[in-house]
Amino acid sequence: MKSLDIEEVVQVYARCNCGQNKSLGFRTVIHERRIRINKVPIWECEHCGRYEVYSKIKSHLCEVLGQLKSQSGLAGVTFTELNELADVMYEIYKENESAELDADLFTSEMAARCKERINLLLDVYGYAKNNGDREWMEKLMERLSQLTLAPAKAT
Repeated sequence: MKSLDIEEVVQVYARCNCGQNKSLGFRTVIHERRIRINKVPIWECEHCGRYEVYSKIKSHLCEVLGQLKSQSGLAGVTFTELNELADVMYEIYKENESAELDADLFTSEMAARCKERINLLLDVYGYAKNNGDREWMEKLMERLSQLTLAPAKAT
């Protein structure tokens, strides 16, 4: 299982089309006035106001949106509870909210936190495997795949 390239993950200080730096933020996505997805990581430009959903989580966000669209009535979830990468990013964001977080510090924090999260999930996976809980193993592999470049498969 190959880990995410942290340099690829950290697009925090990428340039906006206006030439200014983008920064990490979290927003609530509202779709069709009935679906709310809280704590979605986005890159935003404070200069021109442009923002975009973080590309590494976009496909998972679309999957979640599709699942919620099939439900009737109002629906809402917190994305950081569904996506491991978004959760790691949010932890770092909240801990450094009052300080300007530079790209090098964010990169090292992301690398360390992703490694910790992968190790934790692998430990829990080992426990699930020892107990023969295939369903739990599959859920854990899905969570692990959110922190890797390739889809994970249960063994």
